[in-house]
Amino acid sequence: MYGIWERLVPPRWRQSFFSKSLLEWFFVNLGENGDVEGRQWSTLFAMVTWWGWKWCCGNVFGTNGKCRDRVKFLKDLAEEVTKAYLATEDGNRQMGRVERLIAWTPPREGWLKLNTDGESKGNPGLASAGGVLRDAEGRWCGGFCGKPWDLFSPVSGAMGSLLWFVHGMGISGDTSGA
Repeated sequence: MYGIWERLVPPRWRQSFFSKSLLEWFFVNLGENGDVEGRQWSTLFAMVTWWGWKWCCGNVFGTNGKCRDRVKFLKDLAEEVTKAYLATEDGNRQMGRVERLIAWTPPREGWLKLNTDGESKGNPGLASAGGVLRDAEGRWCGGFCGKPWDLFSPVSGAMGSLLWFVHGMGISGDTSGA
């Protein structure tokens, strides 16, 4: 990332840019209103830090694709984000906050509730699924997790969770009370 920052940070800012504490580095650069080559610096900085983190994770997990010129990609992306922002009534549009309380609700007495979740690495791609079975008091009655198979769509992901639960229930949970 140092090479990318070196190509993006104006020479007059470099000493200060590379010598701040992490908190100060984020605070100052995200609050900077200046332009660099006609691009809002705070937007460019945000895009570079996010994509830098994404590329770092991609190096660890082996998921990085090809990118001929990352600096050009980042500059173009920052310009696109700025244009999208300005298109919302010249950037004056205030987005209202929506608050929603999200909570688990218990099943009726005598019933069990199955909550599942899953994820996939690509579509198609390897997937894993997991879930928990709880009673009306919220007590854990069983659970499962695992990598059932290659899944090809969100629907098969949900089905995979259900089938994996049915298959794995005997291994990971016993509701007989014995």
